Amino acid sequence: MDKIRRKIYTLEIDEVIEKDHWLGINTSLEPYQLAFILNQNTRLKLSRSKKDIYSEKEQGVFQLFEWIDPINDIVCNLLSNKFIIEKKQNKLNNNVLFKLPERNELYLFDEFKRVDLLFRSSNEKIIKSIKYLLIEEPMISLVYNIPEKKIRNQLNLTFQ
Repeated sequence: MDKIRRKIYTLEIDEVIEKDHWLGINTSLEPYQLAFILNQNTRLKLSRSKKDIYSEKEQGVFQLFEWIDPINDIVCNLLSNKFIIEKKQNKLNNNVLFKLPERNELYLFDEFKRVDLLFRSSNEKIIKSIKYLLIEEPMISLVYNIPEKKIRNQLNLTFQ
């Protein structure tokens, strides 16, 4: 009887875990204004994503701008951390001087309530260049690195 020889092949896959780099940005600029500044001064071409980030329990929508470089496998995101809900006052309370809407602020990351915008990139060189660019921008109050561990503990979102 011929014995069939079996060859066993193994395939080793080295999985590369991408590390995200995050910047916290304090500014009075709207996300689209900062995206425009970044597009004008860098090679990034951030555009508004069709899939904004929705917070279902608080009914907030956080703007998301993204740029993808498929050749170099680089992904960059600019996202808002604040959303302001304006509600009209009830007609029961007529004793107020002004009829201003009630304002509530929602945060994507409650731990970072003072952060207006977040910038994420899979490339550390881009983060460094963006940080130095934003430090020079007069409308930016503060730019700082946020450790990924602090974001990942609260991030229940997938950016893929």
